[in-house]
Amino acid sequence: MKEQGSPLTLIIMVSVILFFNLVPAIRIARKAGYGWGMAIALSIPGVSLLAFWSLAFFKWPNEDLLKHVRRD
Repeated sequence: MKEQGSPLTLIIMVSVILFFNLVPAIRIARKAGYGWGMAIALSIPGVSLLAFWSLAFFKWPNEDLLKHVRRD
């Protein structure tokens, strides 16, 4: 039986994929007024679907601030 690959290769691949998912998720979560928890939720497959739906339909923490700024 042929060996598929080393565990180091898997760790590197998962790290790269996580990095490219987590960095934009952090920026999206911060712009919406959320913290690290939402960024991590946006990066986990399956959970990210629920997180995107909550971003789309629930009130964002910074919405009140934006309303106040737009009135002035």
